[in-house]
Amino acid sequence: MELNIFELLNTSDFFYIDNKINEDVSNIHEMTCFYKNIKGITTLKNNDIENILMLFKYNKIIKKLNSSGLIYLSISLNFDEKTKTLDLYNTKLLKSNNIKFNNNVMLILSKIIKINNLIINLDLSNNCIGDEVIKYLSESLKYNKSISRLDLNNNNIGDNGMKYLSESLKYNKSITRLDLHNNNIGNDGIRYLAESLKINKSITRVNLSINKIGDDGLRYLAKSLKNNTSITRLGLSNNCIGDDGIKYLAELLKK
Repeated sequence: MELNIFELLNTSDFFYIDNKINEDVSNIHEMTCFYKNIKGITTLKNNDIENILMLFKYNKIIKKLNSSGLIYLSISLNFDEKTKTLDLYNTKLLKSNNIKFNNNVMLILSKIIKINNLIINLDLSNNCIGDEVIKYLSESLKYNKSISRLDLNNNNIGDNGMKYLSESLKYNKSITRLDLHNNNIGNDGIRYLAESLKINKSITRVNLSINKIGDDGLRYLAKSLKNNTSITRLGLSNNCIGDDGIKYLAELLKK
């Protein structure tokens, strides 16, 4: 049984976990090394939140951990030290029926991202986090100096969410690849992004496929990219682009 891996832990391990949770746990690298070195816990697979919940249910000692402790533990177990990737693709941490819990997860994750300089790749795709929750992440990205690849596809960010995210991109200098496909982004959302791309010089690839971008959106984008020399790849397939939008794009490609 999967639960047996937790039974290998002893009482002192749990008291140490409890102390770590109540200290400054923003250093995800230290946490990850600690949790993965505890006997038996290395057999956990990424995103295996069910087993952690089972641990809470059947082990009296680990009930000392509060909900924030559970979240920190779950996030840390999804960090790959070799690739420097925090893989939260389709995570159940962000798909709870409890909106308050989902918001708390993103708030804690944002605190980690804000000052952590080890995460290079962050995958939050396929979580449907929406426009309200994205504002927590956006605020932290203003200060992060390590994340190079940010994957936010299939999250229903929308135009309002793009307002938050685009504002953070005016300050962020580390992100080079940004994936925003299938996010219900329309012309207004692209207008916000276009404004940030006038300032941002680090992003080289942007994927905006499978959205609701029309001709006006292409006009905003083309205008902002006239003086942008950093972007080398732009994904725009499966949008609502008409003849006028093609013209804006063609004019941009001439330069």
